[in-house]
Amino acid sequence: MPIETSGAASPVQPADAATTLVPPNPVAAANAELTGLVNNKEWAAKFFAGDVEARATFDGLTRAIAASDDLTAAIAGTAVAPPLIETVANGELPARALATTVEQMRAFGLNDATIREAVAGEPVTKQEVEMAKRYQQMKHSDADWVARLLKGDFQAKKEQLLLSIILTNPVKA
Repeated sequence: MPIETSGAASPVQPADAATTLVPPNPVAAANAELTGLVNNKEWAAKFFAGDVEARATFDGLTRAIAASDDLTAAIAGTAVAPPLIETVANGELPARALATTVEQMRAFGLNDATIREAVAGEPVTKQEVEMAKRYQQMKHSDADWVARLLKGDFQAKKEQLLLSIILTNPVKA
């Protein structure tokens, strides 16, 4: 796993090490490798001459880059700067809204899988919906919980967010 200097020592490393582990980002690595190759005159000459190995490398790297989607990039923190003007369709979120949504969900402590389910609108089962409805009814009838929610209590807001995710996602057939 790559190591990045962050300025703060890891709890399992000596203070002078000042490093933290950073998960690898295959899209960024493929993009960096492709940029390096394209800027290499010798490699570019081979590629344009039809070199089989150069073409295979190019194809593999471009496939790796294209495999990334906006949600995956936003969750990984590797999204490119959003364009000044953006067109979206079919209920997609603009890049800025997507990044903000992911940030806010992460601030509530939601994991990547839950964020993906929420934003992508992953279908839930009828049983999950029924359990969420009962749990929400129970919580909404608890005056202390409602008061905490209205005062901005972190845990109450997180529970309401999770319930909202379940109750607004489509139901599996």
